[in-house]
Amino acid sequence: MIFEGIQLNQLNDEEVLFFIRIRGKESYFKNVYTNAFLEKFEKLKQFRCISEYKKDSDVHIDLNKIERDYLFAEEYSDFNNLFKIEEIIARCRALRNISFIDAKKLIFRAYLFFIRFYEKEKKLKMVAIGAVDNYIMDMMVTIGKKYNISFIGVTDSFLSPEYKLCTIRGESNNIGICTEEEINNFVDKIKKSIENSKSPKLSRIIKNNLYYFSSFIYRYI
Repeated sequence: MIFEGIQLNQLNDEEVLFFIRIRGKESYFKNVYTNAFLEKFEKLKQFRCISEYKKDSDVHIDLNKIERDYLFAEEYSDFNNLFKIEEIIARCRALRNISFIDAKKLIFRAYLFFIRFYEKEKKLKMVAIGAVDNYIMDMMVTIGKKYNISFIGVTDSFLSPEYKLCTIRGESNNIGICTEEEINNFVDKIKKSIENSKSPKLSRIIKNNLYYFSSFIYRYI
């Protein structure tokens, strides 16, 4: 499999990272990246991970270890060539829920972290990631592209787990050719989903609502 000119089966452990979230490596490598995707990286032995959460992360995105929350003139000029603070905040719910000053400090810390990280990781070529949904991922991708790092997005769709979306910000990516059988399976699944939605089961409705309510309580706490 070739993505943005990179042969995935030729990448070694130093050349690729996998971004994971709070659910941890085991959950992400089972439900998000899946064996079908991981098998494309034939030479990898470690499957190194980068994360905001220390557990399972080979590279821990720890903004608390950044010694300052402001930028020098040259850094600020480079920052402005890549970002607009207002747009970063607008795309991230966590930043929208705090003061502008506190949000700006976090953004500057993240900028310093990734600039230093990419300058150090000279051999890194690719990062596997889900769809961008917070400022850490947003900045990791934008700054990484400045250093010619490729990002391959893998995220769920309404046809998961059989089919995944390969996208970072909702863009389309040409990563392969569908067979006639795959197209037929795709159409059949859509038809089945439409039929099931017309007659939802009470047990499923109760189960889904319990899940969403529990998730809300957990996130609130």
